[in-house]
This record gives sequence, C-alpha cells and structure tokens, in this order.
Amino acid sequence: ETMQFWIDTSEQANFRRMTLNGGKHEIFAAGTIDSGASLRLSMFATLHQIDHAIVYFDSPGGSLSGGIELGRTIRKLGFETGVKSANYEYEKGPLAFCASACAYAFAGGTARFYDDRVGKLGLHQFYANENINISAEDAQFTSGYLIDYLDEMGVSGKAFSLGSKSTRNEMTWLNTPEAEELALANNGIE
Repeated sequence: ETMQFWIDTSEQANFRRMTLNGGKHEIFAAGTIDSGASLRLSMFATLHQIDHAIVYFDSPGGSLSGGIELGRTIRKLGFETGVKSANYEYEKGPLAFCASACAYAFAGGTARFYDDRVGKLGLHQFYANENINISAEDAQFTSGYLIDYLDEMGVSGKAFSLGSKSTRNEMTWLNTPEAEELALANNGIE
C-alpha cells in the first residue's frame, strides 16, 4: 500500500499534543513511499492546517526519488521526524521500521528523533528495478546526489557509505548511538 498520512484526533492525543508536545501534531506516515507521497503530505498539512508537527514513519521504503522529495517537503514545512508505529505502546510495541528510501525521507526532519527500542532505522544500497540496468555513470551521479542531499540535511555522508555495504537484499540496522554519530538522529539539536 502506498504511504498514507493521518493524525490521532482522540482526546488523549489532543491532551498529549497540548501538554507534552508544545502543540505539535503527530502525523503518522505508513506504507510504501511513491512519487506522490510528498504531494499527499503537503495537501494533508494544508487540509488539516498543520504548521507544527513530527512525522512518525513506519515504512519499508520504496521510491528513492520519492523518499528524497518527501524529505525535502518535510524540511520545507519545518516538520520533525521520528520512527514510531501509530499503535505503539511503551515497551510493548509494535516496533516500526523506516528502511531504505524511508531513511532519506526521515533525514528531512529539522529534528530527527530515533530510539531503537521504539523503531528500527535501516540503510542499504540503492538499486533500480530488475528490468533496468544502471550505467556506471548513472551510479556515480546518483551516489553524489545522495551524499549532497544528506549533507544538505545535516547528515554525515558516512551514512551513505554504511548503507552501500549492504546489498539490496540486506539491511544495515542502526542502533541509537550509531544514528546519532552519523547525525541521522539529532534528538532535537540541529
């Protein structure tokens, strides 16, 4: 299923938003990232008049360009990011996953919160569909583009290098200290 966005409008969620989150909405983003995800998020924020939010991801990834565009949209909106399932209960789960292209969308947050006890953040090599061959020139261009994007978002280029060590069928799962060392997680400090 393609990525969908929603907010919890329950009394408990509204109380948490106003008392604990400083008025910040919690937007939950789950599903596969496609090329329309960034537009759907922009429209969602406009429709619900949300100008201060944290986007919580639970996504296996999807389109790399869609993930980067979603990250840029999140940055343009001034939103924060995190990895958490909409139905997560502290120390009970379920764990959320933000992997592959989702990690690039996650990098777009002005503040990026990550706790490996709540969710998992994963990186691996980028790849094209099985029917498409990527030339060496295209691979180099894409690599440079991804490193530039990470730098623009304040994330170490080492995140790209670390992800490159895992094939398309593998995943490098980061623990919290590793994500912080790469500045992929900044826990509110940009």
